Amino acid sequence: MTVPAGEGTLLEMTSEVERSAIDHLAQRLCTQFPTVDAAVVARVVRETHHRFDAHPTREFVPILVEDAASDTLRVMPTTIARRRR
Repeated sequence: MTVPAGEGTLLEMTSEVERSAIDHLAQRLCTQFPTVDAAVVARVVRETHHRFDAHPTREFVPILVEDAASDTLRVMPTTIARRRR
């Protein structure tokens, strides 16, 4: 069920489920891209997620974020992806 965002219910209803899906997505991407620092993966996922803030169909946002973030991480230069310790 979706309710217009102006009434507040949609944002409250989807934010917990969506946040959980995005958190799991970031964990999966850390595993999928082990040469990329986890903080970089988290930043890419967060920035990508914000690109879909206005997307009307919230159920698809985690899938869209995963595809776009994976594309970004896949082409990221290794020198940017790794943080020196």
